[in-house]
Amino acid sequence: MKDEDKTKEQLINELVELRQRITDLQTCLDSRTRAEEVPQENNILHAVIEIMTSGEAKTFEEVVTTLGKSRTYLTTKAPYRDHLGNIVGLIGIARDITKYKQAVEEINRLAKFPNENPNPVLRVAQDGTILYANMAASPLLNVWRCQEGQQPLPDKWHKFALEVFSSGVRKDTEVECEDRTFALTFVPVVDAGYVSVYGLDTTERKRAEEKLRRLSEELESKVEERTKELRKEHDYTRHLIESSPDFQMTLDKDGRIMGVNEAFEQQVGKGREELIGSSIYEYLPKKETEKAIAEIFEKGKVRNIELTADIQGKGTIISNFSGTVFTTPEGDLEIYTTGRDITDRKQAEEQIKASLREKEILLREIHHRVKNNLQVISSMLYLQSGYIEDKEVLRVFKKSQNRIKSMALVHEELYQSKDLEKIDMAGYIRKLVTGLILSYEVNQDGIKLKINVHNVLLCVNTAIPCGLIINELVSNSLKHAFPDGKEGEILIELRSDNDNKFTLIVSDNGVGFPKDLDFRNSETMGLQLVITLVKQLKGTIKLDRSAGTTFKISFAELNYKKRV
Repeated sequence: MKDEDKTKEQLINELVELRQRITDLQTCLDSRTRAEEVPQENNILHAVIEIMTSGEAKTFEEVVTTLGKSRTYLTTKAPYRDHLGNIVGLIGIARDITKYKQAVEEINRLAKFPNENPNPVLRVAQDGTILYANMAASPLLNVWRCQEGQQPLPDKWHKFALEVFSSGVRKDTEVECEDRTFALTFVPVVDAGYVSVYGLDTTERKRAEEKLRRLSEELESKVEERTKELRKEHDYTRHLIESSPDFQMTLDKDGRIMGVNEAFEQQVGKGREELIGSSIYEYLPKKETEKAIAEIFEKGKVRNIELTADIQGKGTIISNFSGTVFTTPEGDLEIYTTGRDITDRKQAEEQIKASLREKEILLREIHHRVKNNLQVISSMLYLQSGYIEDKEVLRVFKKSQNRIKSMALVHEELYQSKDLEKIDMAGYIRKLVTGLILSYEVNQDGIKLKINVHNVLLCVNTAIPCGLIINELVSNSLKHAFPDGKEGEILIELRSDNDNKFTLIVSDNGVGFPKDLDFRNSETMGLQLVITLVKQLKGTIKLDRSAGTTFKISFAELNYKKRV
């Protein structure tokens, strides 16, 4: 019983305290009311007191002024109770309705003063008479050919107004007034017995909508045209891909086949449905292909890799294996790859190489046999010269023997060379001149030989005439330039000029070429042979007698003509 008495006593005390608070609030309210300084706060205090006394929530408007600017809030407050159910405070929420209040006030103002409304406002009686029309409604009255309080609405609009009044439901419609468009709302005012008509000038909006519609149609037309173009391009590209003899496919980063063309289907002997989704490593060597795919994704593309794959049980050589990264419409990264089966071409190349090796061996053998035959002829001349007592005839035999050796030396150089088409003239000239010195039994210590050849390579058709020219001119120097054991120097220079032109210089610092002798019309066979060989090379020859004897010959390399 004592506990219950204490609880009642506590409740009585709390009730007394609550009443005291209310009294204090009322006193404050009375003080503020008398002062009449902030009337709005009195309303709020009344609301707070009402909530505290009734214990129920209350919604009211509250105006808050900050820095001279007022805003209106819709506030809801409710009592806050402790665990015993006693009201110990208030809780609430508020929503800013300032703009809403301003809009309502403007609407109310225009409703009270329709003449200030920039849009048409009319009131229509049930018999169609215009009870009221503001200034903005003039365009409508002109179109309808009626006046306020006089001519009624046209039948069409009169019937429309009657339907609205009878149904009691507002209706919207639209009317064209010359170059303007109005949206009209017919609102029944049953109690007053008329229909209010509210208009809104939608001319600019309609024009904007029409312009937007035209632009939309134009855009749709362009999109349709572009779609057709893209479709054509896609079909054309697809045709190129399908008709290409090279296999083409798309792969994901894991090497799965996402798409193939007909060439790849034929390459592996499987259909597209079976190939898509399978691994490319089933057909191409994994190590090289995996490395290539990784490089493509890293660098964006690779070019011209050659692979050897086991496809349908045979070794297939794939060249020009290339790839590039692209983004699918779904946003995934894939690679587009191409390749070409060159197995047959490789086999044909190997056959050609083998055939060329055989022909090269045969050609070397021919050069070897020609060289041997020329040496046999040279040996026969040498043996025959042993029976000749006439010195002049012996000299002719010796010259012929040297000329034959010169030609034989060309074939020997070709036989020993790696290149069967070109002769290294530096080595050839050195061997040729050394043989001449030995043949004429001159004092090698007394006559110095200087050879200056700048990396000149000549074909056999040019090398043989050039060698014979050197043979004749050097022979003349050895025979006539250094009489009675006189010492001297013989220079042989061969250089390559521009445009496949060559210059050959054969000179000595001996007694000099006879001034009264025309070398172009000489009766000696050697000089006649030189002139003939220069013409064969389509070249020119000049003689300089200023310091010893110098022959300068310019020529071009002869083109090899195929013989049928």
